[in-house]
Amino acid sequence: MNRLIEVNGYDVEYRLFGSEERLIVIMTGMGGSFEEWVSLSEQLSESYQVLLYHRSGYGESKMNRRSSRTSSHLFECTELLNTLQLHQPILIVGHSYGGLCAQHMAKVFPNRVVGVVLVDSTSHNLSITWNVRFVRLLNFECTCSTSNTQSTL
Repeated sequence: MNRLIEVNGYDVEYRLFGSEERLIVIMTGMGGSFEEWVSLSEQLSESYQVLLYHRSGYGESKMNRRSSRTSSHLFECTELLNTLQLHQPILIVGHSYGGLCAQHMAKVFPNRVVGVVLVDSTSHNLSITWNVRFVRLLNFECTCSTSNTQSTL
């Protein structure tokens, strides 16, 4: 169930799955909805707690007065995590533009981010990824399918 929570005076739409100690935050691509990640999040929630949220101006999240730079989005994410009292280390899955935000967050908060998974992403400065600990999810199998294809990760 999608929820709204006030973060620094603005409503942020989010959805939290699972109750495990380990936390995954999924940062969606530009213009993408977190609804596209619900099925995967449900599967991941068997072993992880998973947070989906809409950045400012997307979904039901209200537009805030900050710029639309990756730095603004990573602080928006950390403020949301703090408001939700989610203080454990996080694994970030970043899709497309969300991958840029994930890389930036890992660089700025290296003690908070334990790993980054990039999905169809790039970087404006590949050197920032050298200091990020990329992770491989061991013993994890997830079947993802679309109308035309099915693949196992």
